[in-house]
Amino acid sequence: MGKQHLNKFLDYFSKPLTLEQIDYLNSLNNVVCERVELFENFILSLNYMVNDTYLGEDVIITDEEKKSHFNWCWKKNIENFSKENIIFKIKGEHYYYLLQYFLQLFYDNENKADDIFGKIIEFWRRIMSHNSIKSKSDYDIFAETYKLLDKYFNKDLD
Repeated sequence: MGKQHLNKFLDYFSKPLTLEQIDYLNSLNNVVCERVELFENFILSLNYMVNDTYLGEDVIITDEEKKSHFNWCWKKNIENFSKENIIFKIKGEHYYYLLQYFLQLFYDNENKADDIFGKIIEFWRRIMSHNSIKSKSDYDIFAETYKLLDKYFNKDLD
């Protein structure tokens, strides 16, 4: 890999975008600021529910038990939002995206003692904030997550 390619690669993960670049990308991706906050709340509340109701790796052992716990948290989170007339569809790409995320970074993480929960919360707060500086890599995760949640969010309530 040449030095120029390496620099582009490193910039993708570390160089912050300007506010003007973020505004431009948000307009290209049809980002609605109010929804960003809503989607951040959705993801954070799911994170808290998974963490707060997790009984530990000595109780939730198998992949099926992990998925069952996640499913309970997922449905409960959607139910809680629906009480406020904020409707998300239960099944769709957003479900599978977040299921895989939690399986890999939470349930199957051997470093739970290293405050993985705090790091996950910090990550999602940074990624799903519409006014924080992001790298291009961070923005791509933001845009992908935003589009997935927006696709399965009932917009008739706007």
